[in-house]
Amino acid sequence: MAATRPTRGDTLQGSLAHLHPLLDDLSRMTNPEVIPHDQLMGALDSVRFQVDKYKKGKSSKKRKASDDDDGERYKIDLRIQNEMDEIGVKIWNMTTELERMFGKKMKENERLIASLRHTSFRLLEVSTDPKQHLRLVIRLLRAASEAVSSLAQADQMATAEELALLGAEYHHTISSSSSNAPDEIEEAEKTHAILHFLLARVDLEISKKNDNLALSFMVKASNLDLDGTMDPLECQEMAIKCWSIAQELRSRQKATKAVSFTTSPIEWLQQGLVIIEKVKERSAHAYVLNKIHTTILQTIAQAHLKNASDDQHALQDAIESLEAIIKMADPMDQRTATPIRLLQIHLLSKRTITNDHATVRKAFEELLKSTKWSEETSRTFAQLQLLSADHPEIPVNLAQIILHHALAQDEGRPHVSRIVYEGVFLARQCAVAQPQAGYNGVLSMLDSVVMNGSERLLDRTRIMAIQMASSNMAGKAYESKGRFEDAARWYLLAAHPALLSDKAEITTRCRRKAALCYTRSGDLTSAEKEIAQCPAGEASTQHLAFLIAEKRDDIDKAKAAVINMIACQDVQPSQILLITSLAEKKGSKKLLFAALQTLFNVLQRPDLKEGFKVESLTVIRSMIRITRLQFDGTAEKDVLGETVVGLLDSAIALFRQSPQEYRSQVKSISWLFRIAYNVAVEQLANLSAKVLSDLFDRSAQLIDWYRDFNPAGLDSDLEKIRASAMFSCFCGKTFQYRDLPESEEKLLLRTQLTQYYTIVKQALPRDEEGKSNKMRDLLEVYHIELLCDASNWELIGELIATFKSTNLADSDRSIRKLEMVVNLLLDHPGCPPRPLHTVIHDTLDTIIKTCVITNETEVVRFSRWIRGIMMILLPKNGRAEQITVKSYLSRVHKVLQTALGSQNYPHDEMQWLIATTWNRGLDDHRNSRLNDARSWFGLCLKLADCMPEGVINMPSLIINHAAGNSSPVETLRGETSSGVIRLKL
Repeated sequence: MAATRPTRGDTLQGSLAHLHPLLDDLSRMTNPEVIPHDQLMGALDSVRFQVDKYKKGKSSKKRKASDDDDGERYKIDLRIQNEMDEIGVKIWNMTTELERMFGKKMKENERLIASLRHTSFRLLEVSTDPKQHLRLVIRLLRAASEAVSSLAQADQMATAEELALLGAEYHHTISSSSSNAPDEIEEAEKTHAILHFLLARVDLEISKKNDNLALSFMVKASNLDLDGTMDPLECQEMAIKCWSIAQELRSRQKATKAVSFTTSPIEWLQQGLVIIEKVKERSAHAYVLNKIHTTILQTIAQAHLKNASDDQHALQDAIESLEAIIKMADPMDQRTATPIRLLQIHLLSKRTITNDHATVRKAFEELLKSTKWSEETSRTFAQLQLLSADHPEIPVNLAQIILHHALAQDEGRPHVSRIVYEGVFLARQCAVAQPQAGYNGVLSMLDSVVMNGSERLLDRTRIMAIQMASSNMAGKAYESKGRFEDAARWYLLAAHPALLSDKAEITTRCRRKAALCYTRSGDLTSAEKEIAQCPAGEASTQHLAFLIAEKRDDIDKAKAAVINMIACQDVQPSQILLITSLAEKKGSKKLLFAALQTLFNVLQRPDLKEGFKVESLTVIRSMIRITRLQFDGTAEKDVLGETVVGLLDSAIALFRQSPQEYRSQVKSISWLFRIAYNVAVEQLANLSAKVLSDLFDRSAQLIDWYRDFNPAGLDSDLEKIRASAMFSCFCGKTFQYRDLPESEEKLLLRTQLTQYYTIVKQALPRDEEGKSNKMRDLLEVYHIELLCDASNWELIGELIATFKSTNLADSDRSIRKLEMVVNLLLDHPGCPPRPLHTVIHDTLDTIIKTCVITNETEVVRFSRWIRGIMMILLPKNGRAEQITVKSYLSRVHKVLQTALGSQNYPHDEMQWLIATTWNRGLDDHRNSRLNDARSWFGLCLKLADCMPEGVINMPSLIINHAAGNSSPVETLRGETSSGVIRLKL
């Protein structure tokens, strides 16, 4: 790193003088956070700058100075060099003390230590003449080594590499020096200095991520001890550094995938292992070295375990490392043995050979022999769940071994409760991959407790936890399709005799759940066996008895179970809902309906608990669901419809008996009136008019109850549904009325319909266009039909007059309604000629005058209206009637003059019209009314002329018309598709 120009001390002496008090203050400090880093760093930079300047000046003076100045200059240089040497040594020692006191807790401390080491080396370098003695070179190498390590750790690589090059020169000088009579102390110092320099190079290369080069320096360092004379503490330091670097490499690998390393952590660990094994034999610190040895071996085993997925030999290497630890530390203290043995078991469980289970079991038993029972030990055993996922049954087997040992030893019995508890949770984890092995493990442990008579050793809290864990496993199995039997077995484990509890209801509840699972699986015998052990006086037991009876299709037992359930003191409304919920599931609908009917009857008892009778609506709804599902079958539809009507009547009867009790059941009432309406609509083509009208009637009645119970919930849609239901009921009853023979029943129904007409008419909305108006029109037509049967012709005439006066605003709608009325009157066998023919004539006249022809259909309808009114008028043969008929023919002529009329006027109607007109002219001609005859003939020709060519024989008509002045003419024939008006309703 290039030196920056200092701000204090323009000379070397000045810089040193400025640094002295700062070093004194630093030596007295005890808190690293108050160190004036910036001030110290500036002073140290200044010193290094002046030292470098002094060094360059000294070389220059050597070249330029004369011999006379040598003596004086030597004195000055010696004084300065001594001062620099003194301060350099002081800084070195102070830095060592600072590292001991403060370490490198902060980044600022790292930078300060590096600057101190660097400055110390520079002062010693410039104040030392390495040619004087080898010990001085050794001292310089040691100073350079410390500085290189510190600078590398402070990330000042350029400066560190510069000092490393100087160190390499010192290293070469020391290595190449020789002596005829070597001094043993000097050789030890040389080795020590070279060792620290090599270790400093290791630090530098690791910082530069050159780990392969760093490892080669570490190997060179360890080779310095080939003759076994190196200080054991230095060997210990090297081994610890190998372990530390291995940990650092592992951390780097976890932190980033981008950096690739040429060496693996295991290589460093193995190098440390080589160093520690060599020095152990001659060291007096065997305990410390054994700890280091064990730690390295354990780390090697863990590293091999991590590599096991990529290297098939790594697992065996890890096992061998642990075996070496066990042999080395036999006997081991418990604190060391427990994690080592557990790791050994874990490694053994990773192997895939077939006899590994026995090997693991043996290893675990060896562990137990040397283990003293304690709460800490039982917690350690609970960590067995971390064992191999490849063999999930191994932890369960080991937990059973622990339990057997604990039951067999007095000191182990106090830990039985925790061991069973942990074993159950291990088995639950095993059951995820191997359900049978997990279940067997729990059953074996609980059976062992019972066989040993140790049930009382299990404390209440853990019993509840075990029951909860077993129930959770049962719940998961129950939710998995097809695993109902597994669920039942787990529920029965929760009710195992080993799990004594002062809460018997827990055991009973688990047995009932097991019975439910057996029922779902189809094992009804096992289900009945478990139910037999549950209290019969509890509603849940009877509910399960009902489910079993339902599966067996035993109606009698199902009814008995329902009756017994309602009689139980603990019965809840929710249990009634459980039975009713079966209505939407597969099963015997006959049995379910019978059971629900029994339930409904029981709910009507006067001695029933308060709040239960209201559930009658739920039962009714379920029975309707069952009945509705049967419409898709081959059953008699009217019978099913009458059943629904009867159930709806039962609901209405409940409201009449206890209206206050059912005011809160507006949702059920809403469901009932909607289902009544929907069933009628769905089965419109399948049910008789009577059943359909009854369904619509009950829907309307239920809406009235809904309106009464929930006035705030009314809306326009509800009113529309009510009106539609009442209208549909009226229509259905009208159709039913038509099909009845003449009888008192028919007369009564007609009277009821006449009265109901007014109610329905009031219910229909008046402010809506479209559907409601159509319903209103049909309602009025049906009403006229009833009046026809009652021969109330006078009222009919008044109603028709009302139609004509009030409905002209909506021309098309009015015309259609009047058409229906006319058809009805013309078809009715009891319709008298007078006065209703006049009414019909007036009605048709209104239709013809108000109609607007805009499409083909309206042309056809117009043609039939013309024929109908002419058939009424022509037989009268009066002068006024003839004039009216001719006006109608003129209207026809206007229609025929349009493209729509000429192309779409029915040909048969036109032929009839022309033939009738022509023949009327013939009659006048025969009676010598020649002017009238010419008028009829002329109208006939005008009409015929408007029709497409070929429809009417025009030449024949013209000839006949010409002959009409002197002689009789030919009579024309015209036929229509029907003799009377037929307009569709």
